[in-house]
Amino acid sequence: MQNNKEASTKPNYRNHLVTQSPNHLITFPKVAFTLAETLITLAIIGVVAALTIPNLVAKYQKRQTVVRLQKAYSEISQAMKMIETEHGFMENWSWSDFGSTREEIQNNFTKNYLKKYIKIAKECSTNNINECIKYPIKGLNNTDVYTNDLLKAILTTSGYSVYLWFGGSSEDSPYSEHLHFIIDIDGPNKGDSILGKDVFIISANFKEQQAVSEDIGSVENSPKKSGIYFYGNGWIPELTRDELKNNSYGCSKDKYGHFCGALIQRDNWEIKEDYPWE
Repeated sequence: MQNNKEASTKPNYRNHLVTQSPNHLITFPKVAFTLAETLITLAIIGVVAALTIPNLVAKYQKRQTVVRLQKAYSEISQAMKMIETEHGFMENWSWSDFGSTREEIQNNFTKNYLKKYIKIAKECSTNNINECIKYPIKGLNNTDVYTNDLLKAILTTSGYSVYLWFGGSSEDSPYSEHLHFIIDIDGPNKGDSILGKDVFIISANFKEQQAVSEDIGSVENSPKKSGIYFYGNGWIPELTRDELKNNSYGCSKDKYGHFCGALIQRDNWEIKEDYPWE
């Protein structure tokens, strides 16, 4: 009796061999996707990717644009402030201090002022302008904006390009003297060279400008404050967001796009949904 009891309490290894044997596993049906199910799954993944990836790419590109634009704006603003500490406030500047022709002014300002405070990798003039900045520069409305008047451009060590455009001369009213830094955030070898896409304008306004004429209904004829601004900011009174978009220089698909940098800054350094990105 004792032997039988002991035998009954011992595990039945023979029975367990059935569950432990690999041969036993093949008695159960294998679970697998059919070809149709696999194709449907891949199609769903493709649709989801098609819907989400472009948005993610666009979001990344917008953020990179803002980061590069902020960097260029910061470096140029700091450079101009340092120039003011050395040469006095812009309100007291006159283009006659730098030269008599636009080309002479551009060269002297770059050599004696700008190069001290911005690291320049290369300087270009009309005959080799494309080595510094992609050219010509178009507007959002696909119009050539800057075509044959480029005389001076620089490529910075930070990677962005600057075309220097000086407004105001002996033929113009003295209060209209100003300087445009036309920034290509991609440099000469990337991007489309389009205002509002990869090209933006920072302005240095000399003196507090008065209205060009009694009719100040036109934005361009409105007075401006002295200082460093994205083109479109610094007007008196300040332009509204709607004016930054819908003026002929505004940031819309059917406009030139000069004011796009001002719009981005006005929107707290963000490219919003109504920005003409595509």
